[in-house]
Amino acid sequence: LRGHQRQHCGHTGYELDCKNGTTIIHFPSYGDLVVRSISYDIKKLDLIDPKNCVHEVYLNLNLSLTPFQYYHAVKECSYLNCSVRISPPLTEVPCLSGSDYHVYTVDPSLAVPDSCSVVKTIPIPFMYSPYLSDNSFGLGLTWSLLGHEDCEAKQGQSSLHPKREQQTECFTMAHAKVEGYQTLSSTTTKRQVIEWDQGWDYMQKGIAKLKRIVEGLPEPQFSSEEYMMLYTTIYTMCIQDPPYEYSQQLYKKYQETFEEYITSERLCESCPNLV
Repeated sequence: LRGHQRQHCGHTGYELDCKNGTTIIHFPSYGDLVVRSISYDIKKLDLIDPKNCVHEVYLNLNLSLTPFQYYHAVKECSYLNCSVRISPPLTEVPCLSGSDYHVYTVDPSLAVPDSCSVVKTIPIPFMYSPYLSDNSFGLGLTWSLLGHEDCEAKQGQSSLHPKREQQTECFTMAHAKVEGYQTLSSTTTKRQVIEWDQGWDYMQKGIAKLKRIVEGLPEPQFSSEEYMMLYTTIYTMCIQDPPYEYSQQLYKKYQETFEEYITSERLCESCPNLV
């Protein structure tokens, strides 16, 4: 949701907005569509056309330069503009028709009647039914970002790469743990660590555990949620140009604490000297 998410969450240009109590998403090739539901487990976005004309969406919506595709299988369909009303089996599209012209959808293999001309032939969701009144069926979209599937296989969380459009970075638990020691190593005094949790309530539990490490107390156990919360701050430090200079003493102490989690894979290209 625009204005309510971290910097690298979501996809630039396709944030959700709230207008008059309605969640909407904007497509440059068409305009606003209403978001009825989002299913992250099956990667499905159900939309409704506020103009109540799903066929107008099909004719104008260009998904080629977006991370989205139609959720259902598609098939080619021709739209005909006819000067006279055509008897069945042609199906008229009322929201595109007028008093002196009639728009129909037909299979492209059918012969075009003399009183008609082809407006456009495009792939539309094969399972679309003109009898559904809310114009939502067929406006199901799915999404795909480069690297997203591999990240899910690693049980990680994906986020947009800050410099490469439509490409994600994968934030796995190993990623967060490896870069976690750089958060602490950027802090040269215990007082600075203590001050962190005064303005970062959502990180309070994780910071408290980091303070125990600085003070030489027994190693605490971090939950996966705490690691990922800490990563939001860690990542902003990693992408500084030039990167923050780290206190080698604390760097070594934190690195040793999480030695078993360290990976040889370079998971953050912006952070130098990861082992």
